Amino acid sequence: MRSYVISVSRKVVVNYISSPEVNFLKSIAARFRPSVTKLVFRFLGPADIEPSTNQTYSSLQKNLTFIKTFASGILVPKYYIWPVDSNSQYLLPHTSIVLDAHEAGLEVYASEFSSDVTFAYDY
Repeated sequence: MRSYVISVSRKVVVNYISSPEVNFLKSIAARFRPSVTKLVFRFLGPADIEPSTNQTYSSLQKNLTFIKTFASGILVPKYYIWPVDSNSQYLLPHTSIVLDAHEAGLEVYASEFSSDVTFAYDY
């Protein structure tokens, strides 16, 4: 995948590259200018294990300054921002991930806001 992304970037301007793997983004970071191509670290489920660091994504969320060393932004599912109570299906208070990411100098992109995903009753 690394060689494919690099070969494509020689032919067209690539504005964003996102990946849920730390080592992939680290390996291509030197090849791209941050002013042209933004590298975005994509968070998966909080309990999922990121393969190159062997840490859960929830533990990586607590170390956003580490992510800033190789990425200019993060892509998080909406439940990282607005968690939903699994029993009542009501929204819980928002988390601080957006503020924390901005404090670390990261841009924040949110995903999974489509209507085919279950919404909280009080959304």
